Amino acid sequence: MSKKVYTIGLAKIEVGDIAADGGMGTSLEQLGYTYQDTCTMTQDDPETNEFYAEEVDDPVLSFSKGGKINIAYQLMNPSPEAMVMLMGGTASKSNPSLTENDTWNAPAVMPQVEKSVRITPTLGYVIEIPRMKITAKVDAQFQKSGMFVIQVNGIVLTPEKEGIPKLKATAQNNNGGDEEDLGTPEIYFGALTVADADDVVDEEGLESHLTPAYMSRLSNGKLGFSYDTGEKYIVMYDATKVEPVSGKMVSDGVTTDISDFTDSTAFHTDTFTIDETTYTTIEPLLASASQNAITMEVTFDSVD
Repeated sequence: MSKKVYTIGLAKIEVGDIAADGGMGTSLEQLGYTYQDTCTMTQDDPETNEFYAEEVDDPVLSFSKGGKINIAYQLMNPSPEAMVMLMGGTASKSNPSLTENDTWNAPAVMPQVEKSVRITPTLGYVIEIPRMKITAKVDAQFQKSGMFVIQVNGIVLTPEKEGIPKLKATAQNNNGGDEEDLGTPEIYFGALTVADADDVVDEEGLESHLTPAYMSRLSNGKLGFSYDTGEKYIVMYDATKVEPVSGKMVSDGVTTDISDFTDSTAFHTDTFTIDETTYTTIEPLLASASQNAITMEVTFDSVD
């Protein structure tokens, strides 16, 4: 019997053009961060037609048709180019001296968008969809507790290339897997609910509350996460193997670049030992009890 696979979390969503032969696209890109707890994949209930005879109560024939598969998520930091890919229109510069586009110009007519999509979880099954019909719209909340996001909805379609599935789920490394031995995790991360964000967590059983991450699995060494008021977010890393080199923090609509993770006014740091491996912690500190959710990105580099 094949091993059981647990699928948890979200590492990235990649979108790109369908291959010329109608198969899975080979040049996909991550369009930005996914707003926390918004990515879902659901399937409609099967449609069943039953045929009855006058002489008996139970159906004599029953045919079922599988329900369509739906994908939904919210993109929280879209570039003008990302909005063009999802919603059409054009991207342009508001000032000719700019080196990058900073403006999205909405289309007069909604385009029909079909793309290849790959969804990679933190652990478990990687989902590949060769052909997905995408409809996207702006969902903006101009308030302290909300933000401008792009609501992306997709329907899995039959691929134009014959002989390939409409959706494929392939197991990547997981805690119970044996297809690839990645060794001891270089990084752990996760949110813990505490009354005081300055409290130090007892290392006993700490890793059971956190998710392991491997440098080889991070896209360009980047780890992104969010947490809400009342939570403390812990990132632990093996300083003998990796080190945080840069990062960004978004809170209350303000983006702050991070270059010093030892800054005691912004982070609480400590060390914990798990299975004879010593990890250094990064704990972002809330500026106040009323501060809203924080979104962070930490870029790690391997230690030579």
